[in-house]
Amino acid sequence: MTTEQEELAARQAMQMLEVLYSVGATSFDLYLLDPNNDMVPKSRRNGRTIDHCHRCIREALRYAAGRNYSLTVLPQCEPGRIVRLDDVTDPAPYEPVACLITRTSTNPDKFHVFLAITDGDREFRRRVWAAAKCDPNAHGGSRLAGTYNTKKKYAPDFPLVVIVQAFLDWTTTKSELIGHNLAAAADLSAPPTSGGCGSLTGTTGERYARQTARKAIASWGTTPPRCKGQWEVCYGECLAKAPLKADGTGPDRHLADWSFARQLAFQGVSEDEITAELMRVSDKAKRR
Repeated sequence: MTTEQEELAARQAMQMLEVLYSVGATSFDLYLLDPNNDMVPKSRRNGRTIDHCHRCIREALRYAAGRNYSLTVLPQCEPGRIVRLDDVTDPAPYEPVACLITRTSTNPDKFHVFLAITDGDREFRRRVWAAAKCDPNAHGGSRLAGTYNTKKKYAPDFPLVVIVQAFLDWTTTKSELIGHNLAAAADLSAPPTSGGCGSLTGTTGERYARQTARKAIASWGTTPPRCKGQWEVCYGECLAKAPLKADGTGPDRHLADWSFARQLAFQGVSEDEITAELMRVSDKAKRR
């Protein structure tokens, strides 16, 4: 990048971080993604303050661009405070309530929307994801504005991530999102009362495993499975790629379980088999 391009990229990156900081992010985890969309080993830097980001952002962007990496950020905040929606095709309904909207410069059809919900929580976050029909497993870090999206499909002319809308201190509430029809029904996470194969009986762990399996299958809608009868999904990889819990004490095992179950569901594995696999590999299911 030229000096002018570096300066513009740094301004975009800091504008994004400043917006997230103004609406509740207390610190930022920064890391690099390679062209395979995998985290670069030993690149993660947790708990960076906004002042630290001001000091290091130019060097970090320069380093990433020189190696075809994307600089990625995961804001740390109270659970459900900042909600990110991936691959939104129509951002218009969110513009009155979103503190931040970004997209890649060559893709005008998919946007990343950030909502700062003052009274948000994990359950309401799921309702917002459901209303947007977003993949609940795709809510880790976000590519910073000003960095390049270096996925292989974009090579060799990697596009920049750019800001479409950004407002400091721009927050919303549960009632406002409900009023805009941007949150699903309140009973989204309640166990189904009928339908499907198998019942939600048994131990708490078994109910958790079956409910996760059932939702994973339902999440694909009418998408045809790739195969039936055999599968190869590594739970360890799902756990390794899961984002950290909000308190930073370890990977979010619920999201690892969800990713594992969705991959099995996509390959045509039955609800009973997914439930059994979760009971075998998931510490979260075993402890319940």
